[in-house]
Amino acid sequence: MDLLKVLANEPDKVITVTDDNTVELFLCDLGIADVFSEADELSDKPTVQLCGFDGHNTHLILACYFSGIPQKQENGYVLTCPPKNGLKGNPTSHDMVEGAERDQKAKGLRVIIRTPPRNN
Repeated sequence: MDLLKVLANEPDKVITVTDDNTVELFLCDLGIADVFSEADELSDKPTVQLCGFDGHNTHLILACYFSGIPQKQENGYVLTCPPKNGLKGNPTSHDMVEGAERDQKAKGLRVIIRTPPRNN
């Protein structure tokens, strides 16, 4: 799946992806693939790493990487891309990261905030 094309063709739709390969390719396309640490170093406690990205034309990007969760199928990527034009109050990816941080901490996960490289 070419996620860049999907977002371009669906500028008013929230896109959510949980396929690790698709998310990894998309993060490479955005130039932010290296922002997440490997699961092995964080596997001692259920953890989510969060990274927000504002640099897409039509959507905000919230990438989450879950690791250390006992139910192995719960580990991996979750990508959420709400359309920029459909959000009230002009939120940024930073706002999305803060909301996700609160939600995940309430679930008992360790939360690590990652920052994309400055040139993005």
